[in-house]
Amino acid sequence: MANWIGLDIGTSGLRAAELTFCKHGPGCPEHQATLNKYGEVPLPHGAILDGEVVEQSSVVRAIKKLWDQTKFSHKNVLLGIANQRVTVREIELPWLPLDELRSSLDLHTAELLPIPVSEALLDFYATEEIENATGKQVRGIFVGASRQMIASNINAAEAAGLSPEGVDLIPFGLMRSLNPAQTGAATVAVIDVGARTTSVSILHHGQPRFIRILSAGGSDITDRLSSLLQVPPPEAEKFKHDLGMAYEAPEHLQEAAQTVIGVANNQIDQIRSTLDFYASAAGRSTGPVELLMLTGRGSMLGGFGQYLSSATRLPAMLGDPFASVNAGRAGKAQANWASSQPQAAAAIGLAVGVAV
Repeated sequence: MANWIGLDIGTSGLRAAELTFCKHGPGCPEHQATLNKYGEVPLPHGAILDGEVVEQSSVVRAIKKLWDQTKFSHKNVLLGIANQRVTVREIELPWLPLDELRSSLDLHTAELLPIPVSEALLDFYATEEIENATGKQVRGIFVGASRQMIASNINAAEAAGLSPEGVDLIPFGLMRSLNPAQTGAATVAVIDVGARTTSVSILHHGQPRFIRILSAGGSDITDRLSSLLQVPPPEAEKFKHDLGMAYEAPEHLQEAAQTVIGVANNQIDQIRSTLDFYASAAGRSTGPVELLMLTGRGSMLGGFGQYLSSATRLPAMLGDPFASVNAGRAGKAQANWASSQPQAAAAIGLAVGVAV
């Protein structure tokens, strides 16, 4: 048996999950992954900016608190990234063995990056091989991330006594933990609404085909309310969830309610446009998206799922990362997991990624 820990360092908080697999890993047919421990702690406002740790001491204290509270069995972790400083694009490259493709990414992708290629870490996930007028090509998902941003996360984890074993893109973790293939839909979009970003990940028969990270999240609404109502962000966050996307609100909160609806609808429009872009791209070997699966605390805003479903004309459901794992020794805490369900998927999926 082996225990693996995934750590999600988000803008508003830390989340970590420890899973156990049989010795053959997550593919072992007679064993389901067992969730031994799951924990989360909030981060102070401003500790993370654009995905980068800017107040290391605050993040270090939060990591130590998370490990003290949750009693994880060790300190080896896989970190997740998905923020404004990560570029994710679907690209086509001339066919080469995967190792050679990855080593030549800097020659093909410099124009896609907002920073010099020397300041970025690059990766490529192949999705399919195709033939076109120029010959055999490989279509796949290109990922480029700021070295400085990744280093800030690794440094904070190490300063807290952890041993990072690697870094993975959070949308890949979400796909692993939610297992959308079990919904029965051939093509599923996983929509993760975080504090500062929203990721749209499309899978076909369980395999990643498209990922886009949008610079919009739940904190955009909180910030607008904080400014409008002249209250600190934690109080604005409470107002946001009390109001939801409801047109009926007390008269003195009508402007606040309209603000919530307006900002949330803008985010919904960005998600819809991303799905439209995927559907309209030429050469797709997959069918249209059939189902939306929602994760992230931002997706729990009252009415968000219904508005998104109406705007896209697609059914939407909440993703449940706890449905695909056994409770294990953490079973007694299961009653407390319901409130963690929206934001736990990334940490659980990262833990699966270490074992793969």
